Amino acid sequence: MNGWKALAGTMPFFGLEPRYAPTSMGRMHYFDSHPGSRKRPLVLIHGLGRDGTQLAPVALTTGRRVVLPDLFGFSGQSLTDRAMRVGDHAQSVRELMRELRCDRADLVGVSLGGWIALRLAGEDTAGLVDSLFLVNPAGINVGAEDLRELFRNLDLENFDKLYLRIVQGRPFTGVPVVSDVIRRGFFASVGSDSVRDFIHTVQESDFVDPLLAKIQCRTFLLCATNDLLLTRETARTLLGGIPIVDGKWVEGASHNMGYEAFANLCLELRHFLGIDNKSLPPLLRWALRLRSPLRVTSMRDEAHV
Repeated sequence: MNGWKALAGTMPFFGLEPRYAPTSMGRMHYFDSHPGSRKRPLVLIHGLGRDGTQLAPVALTTGRRVVLPDLFGFSGQSLTDRAMRVGDHAQSVRELMRELRCDRADLVGVSLGGWIALRLAGEDTAGLVDSLFLVNPAGINVGAEDLRELFRNLDLENFDKLYLRIVQGRPFTGVPVVSDVIRRGFFASVGSDSVRDFIHTVQESDFVDPLLAKIQCRTFLLCATNDLLLTRETARTLLGGIPIVDGKWVEGASHNMGYEAFANLCLELRHFLGIDNKSLPPLLRWALRLRSPLRVTSMRDEAHV
């Protein structure tokens, strides 16, 4: 919690102002780069056990008005007495979008955030969702029970089984102390009581498979070839079920793409949003100097799907 507060406290320095929005679940904490603006926002929904700060670096490379919600139960800032299921998280983000007083929004969803974004788009009868950009999204009922068992019985001793399915190309390899600190940080995120509580709420009806054909907005999938947390059948199901969809594989990356393929993620998102990649922001230029982008291939190539 103290680590979250320290990181969250730096957000205004980068132009991301902390705000609260009333929802039927309670007051939802979020960051907004342009509070009160009528500009169409880019809403970035974080992964399991994380918070809005997870996607702040990505958000800052877009040049857009960005909104980063803290899902209820994970950060300690968005508090509720309810046991939050996926549909509840989707509803809370939907109510936040209405509070922003914008007709439409573009959504980015990572892992659990992708599941929530898919649920939002599949149930979007008001035309709130203009586009979807999904990064290794969860929510498809493929191998789900095995994952739930792994999370339910998680402790530090067997955490490595999950850790190696989330993070493969660890950029901190070779620095044992740093590696251990980051490993324990991951455990603190995904091994928390709030994550276990959420996993216990998941039911068959929470998966989005039946909603895919109802998603009418433009959708893009960015998935990792070495993702050991979610199977390739997830991408195949999404590609075959969503009417307006395209996607790419990031070769050699695993589930934690924000660490392993940050430049790829940002470049593909900017391209999807129609942002010219000829003039890049300083953060992205620095990331490209630090590490070249990984190879990407089209999901329309059946050899990869």
